[in-house]
Amino acid sequence: MEVLISHQEHQKQDATNMTQEEALNFLKEHQPMPKDEDLSEELIRKYDEVRQFFLQNSNKECVPLFLNSFGYIDGLGVYQLVEDVILQFSSEDVVPYLKIALDSKEYSVRYWNVQIAANYLSSELLPLLNKILREDDFDIKYNALTAIGQYNIVLSKPILEQYLHEEDNEELREIANNILIT
Repeated sequence: MEVLISHQEHQKQDATNMTQEEALNFLKEHQPMPKDEDLSEELIRKYDEVRQFFLQNSNKECVPLFLNSFGYIDGLGVYQLVEDVILQFSSEDVVPYLKIALDSKEYSVRYWNVQIAANYLSSELLPLLNKILREDDFDIKYNALTAIGQYNIVLSKPILEQYLHEEDNEELREIANNILIT
């Protein structure tokens, strides 16, 4: 009788058979991953296996590689799960690489790292989050405001006040105002 293995068990099995070198090399080869429209099922499955590997085998060498791995859009739902890997590491291990990723020329790298930055409150990140507030994209500005809103008001107030003078979008202005009054 053939034994059926669930998809999750199979993925867990694949991730445990992977070596650290293989996992790191995969990430090094995908800086960043392809756009979703060019992303094969096999490639994103392998990326997810690498993600699972580093959830089980913490290694800070994966931090800069993951932070720069985000291809355009959402990696078929996998990119949002990368944060779990990054959250295993301290600010000292993450913030230097977040600074680089938040300044990336790749929109999707900046986009996903803005979300991760909300978990690492370092004054070193504020100038980069402020810079992202000047982009034309609503979603990335919304996420930058969310991240800035996590900071002490003493640090965020000057940024938000300046932002209110420059932003035309009413919804984003309302968010910035709400941060200032809470």
